[in-house]
Amino acid sequence: GGTTIADISGDIEQPEAWYKNPEVNDDSYWQRYLELLIRKGWYEAINDIRSSTRDLIDRIPDPNKDKMDVYGLVVGRVQSGKTANFTGLIARAVDSGYNLVIVLSGTLNNLRNQTQKRLLRELTGHEKHPKGLHVRKPNNKDREFELLTDVGDTDFVGGDINIFYNDRPKLAVIKKNVQILIKLKQWLEKLPEKKREQINLLIIDDEADYASVNRTDKRAENEELRDSEDDFI
Repeated sequence: GGTTIADISGDIEQPEAWYKNPEVNDDSYWQRYLELLIRKGWYEAINDIRSSTRDLIDRIPDPNKDKMDVYGLVVGRVQSGKTANFTGLIARAVDSGYNLVIVLSGTLNNLRNQTQKRLLRELTGHEKHPKGLHVRKPNNKDREFELLTDVGDTDFVGGDINIFYNDRPKLAVIKKNVQILIKLKQWLEKLPEKKREQINLLIIDDEADYASVNRTDKRAENEELRDSEDDFI
């Protein structure tokens, strides 16, 4: 519990409710995440995570419809399960067609690494937990995440831009630093415009109290975030 959803999109058109839960037998990221929460013994938290992420997913655009620019704020108390909630939201979003997820995680290497490792265990299945508390990878290898960043990285380095020519979802966990944001934006700009139009981008800002995506804030981090968003709208 402890999660509050605040719509801050102003006068921008909002999406209509569109999300449909995957079937239990679907090879979905959401179902695998639920299975992990059960193994972790988070029985009391599961309903909160299920309902809050279900509410949130309908507040972002349907990736299979016309592009929309929607943003908002989710507030939670310290240790209230914010990471667990946004992990569940990413799982639902990727199942639905979002194919590029960027998580902004602090300004320090240790915080970025911590978030990266947790997502690799609890979302993508790339990292194993010594007690088995990690998700399994999809049965279909074509649905596995492509990692744009990994544990131990100190900076975003890019890599082969041609990975966007496959259908696998992509994940980047980066520090909220203007130079890194510029590097990410320049790397994505290597893609032809037509290919960029096929990207359904979800940005999770886990450091929203520092240079958040405020449309009136002129700090460098904010301007780079808005520029990166605008490339896919």
